[in-house]
Order: sequence, then C-alpha cells, then structure tokens
Amino acid sequence: MLSGANSAANSEIYNKIKSEISSKVSNEVSNEMNSELSSKANNTVKNSMSKVTFVLNGQAVESSENPTKRLLDILREDHGLVGAKEGCGEGECGGCAVLLDYKIVNSCLTPLGSVQDKQVITIEGLSLSTEGQTIKKAFEDYGSVQCGICTPGMMIATASLLHHNQKPTEAEIREGLSGNLCRCTGYNMIVKAIQYLADEKGELWC
Repeated sequence: MLSGANSAANSEIYNKIKSEISSKVSNEVSNEMNSELSSKANNTVKNSMSKVTFVLNGQAVESSENPTKRLLDILREDHGLVGAKEGCGEGECGGCAVLLDYKIVNSCLTPLGSVQDKQVITIEGLSLSTEGQTIKKAFEDYGSVQCGICTPGMMIATASLLHHNQKPTEAEIREGLSGNLCRCTGYNMIVKAIQYLADEKGELWC
C-alpha cells in the first residue's frame, strides 16, 4: 500500500513538472513569435513609407522622414531654414508661417506628408524674390518693423494676402493679419505698408 501511495505521489509530481515545463516553453515560443511578428510589422511600415517630395523655395526636394513630422522641424533641422520660428507651437502666433502653394499656413501644425507635390516658400525664399524685396522695402519705409520677431510671419501673411486679393480693404488687411501676433506696433504701421503695396505695387501679384 505504501509503495502504491509513493508511486501515485511521484506520478503527480512528474505531471506537475511536465505541465510547468510545457507552459514555460509555450510562453517562450509565443513571446519569440510575437517579437518576430512585431519586428516584421515595423520593417514593413518603414519600407512602405514613401519619400515626400515637394518644391522648397524653388528647388525640388525629398524627405524620408516620418510624414507626420512637423514641417517646421523639417525646415529648421533638415534644411537649415530658421526664419520660421517655434513660438506658441499651437498655430496661434504666426511665428512659424510659410507659404504653401501661396496660402499662409502654420508650419508647427503642418505635417510633412501634407506638402507632397506642393510648393513651400519660407521667408528665406520670399526675401530673394521681387515680391519679397518690395514688401521688405515697404515695411522699412512705413516703420512696420520694431523688435523683428513677428516680421517674417507678417511678410509671409502679406504675400499670401496680396496674391489672392490685389486690392484688399483695410478690414480685409486686418483679417489677413489676424493669425500673426505683434506686441510692438499695434498693427497700424503694418496695415499702412500693405495699403501702399496694394495701391502702388499691385501688379506684382497679378
């Protein structure tokens, strides 16, 4: 009887150890498979991520960065174009403004993928054009520049406004500047400069 009890106990221990080993092996295999699948999935996503191509200040460029990355970071980090600045980071101040197909956008809120096959113009590119030089001269002549922090965004906003509306009213000018914050001038001198541009230099944006 005692021998039979020992045999039963040994059998129970053996089955328990066997079950634990089987469970451990199963978990290890499962973890290894999950890790392999995850790695393959990541590689698939990475390989399927196509390059984003666009025109930057007149030059065709392409980027292999994540298409959700902010355009602001692409401009500053990858292309050294630091005229667009990180201000509020929420699209409220206009410090990061650029032209996207001649429409003003906040690059801090614009994902790289959204500029595919489009034209991006930064303050650096605008400043090299006849339009940019004319805006710059008007801002200087009318005292529209003080501390300078908002000036690149204001120039971008001016170019966008006049490109789409060559003869804006004062109300339309102020609306066109509403996304750009200035703490110095109270906007009046900037508005006067844009009124001059519309009245005297409107042919540049026709």
